[in-house]
Amino acid sequence: MLSLTGEKRAGRPALTAAELRQRKQSILDVTLTVVARQGADAVRLRDVARTAGVSIGTLQHYFDSRDQLIREAFDQHARYVVETIEKADDPTAEPWPRLAALFDAVAGKPDFTRRSALWIEFAAAAQHDAQLRQLMDGAYEAWRAMLQTVVDGGVRVKAFQPALPADVVVACLLALIDGFELAIAIEAGGAQPAAVVQQLKDTAQVLLGC
Repeated sequence: MLSLTGEKRAGRPALTAAELRQRKQSILDVTLTVVARQGADAVRLRDVARTAGVSIGTLQHYFDSRDQLIREAFDQHARYVVETIEKADDPTAEPWPRLAALFDAVAGKPDFTRRSALWIEFAAAAQHDAQLRQLMDGAYEAWRAMLQTVVDGGVRVKAFQPALPADVVVACLLALIDGFELAIAIEAGGAQPAAVVQQLKDTAQVLLGC
């Protein structure tokens, strides 16, 4: 059998490539849990190894350094968030239900508190890491583009009649979401995910004139 490090163990079949990829993904999931709990700057390989139940050598087999581990974990998280929102988008829906579904996908899921904490850690770490900044910019742009598409479509069929340009409305909604994520992450003012979803929808309706 192959250990996580790829070393053969007598008497057991080797892990397949798919199984090894799954092991790596599991390590990245654990890394995100540790980041959400401790903060990215405080995470050490031994913390991840202990929580994942593997050796530090196993981590070093998959990742050249702690920084690479953190980057790949954030990359996996960003992809997950974008994919979750994309799955919620129904291009055949009417503009407002379509937009409301995106807000539900962002803030209405059970893991919103954890995702908010990770997004704040992601932003803080990206200030000092060019590769993380690039990852974060890609995730942010993917989310902005989805919102822009829905808003533009609503304006086109006159379901939305914003007093501001559509791109300004989208920028305001993104800023509002980021602000709510910060409030949720630090538990400011008793912020609750369910209330955030409703406040997002109420504000969007005012901005979009619908």
